[in-house]
Amino acid sequence: MSESYAVIEDFFSALSVSQYRKYILSVLQAANSVKLWKKEEPASLLYFQKKMEDLINTVHILVSKDKGRKSKKSKAVIDRPVTDEEQIDPGYYLNKHRGQLQWEAFPRSLSKKEFLDPFLAFEHFFQYRTLKEWQKDLREIVFYALSPHSCAEDCVDFEFLKINELLQKLVEAAHLIWVREIDKDL
Repeated sequence: MSESYAVIEDFFSALSVSQYRKYILSVLQAANSVKLWKKEEPASLLYFQKKMEDLINTVHILVSKDKGRKSKKSKAVIDRPVTDEEQIDPGYYLNKHRGQLQWEAFPRSLSKKEFLDPFLAFEHFFQYRTLKEWQKDLREIVFYALSPHSCAEDCVDFEFLKINELLQKLVEAAHLIWVREIDKDL
């Protein structure tokens, strides 16, 4: 297994895709509010931040190489026509051995094209912001989530809806790669 895929494996050994979805939403809500993030102890949020940073850095490497998708050798890419019934086949998004429920694992944010080729979601992620901008924004968002004032009070302008959408897509696309390629090999 490549080093990049080892990071993705480690990412999903920490939390499930549904737990990451909830963390993303809760940290963005707290950063945009005067209320402190109180979902769990602050160390949990810092751990989440570290995991997200690792994933973002790894995805950047995959996008920069652009070899996994272009070669079509990745098992994560479905490069044949699929029917609507096939598309919702749990085998494309669910690992039954990890105790996931279908509804919790089903990707909600990805387009059909991104579902078939999760690497497209990674490309879209870095079309919005550079690696350095994502790293800076994530640190600031976590800072404001743990502070008693909102980022709006400091005139820091985040496009929270867009950031939420892209972070959700990032996690869901990484999850598809984990299910289709990494976890199948274990």
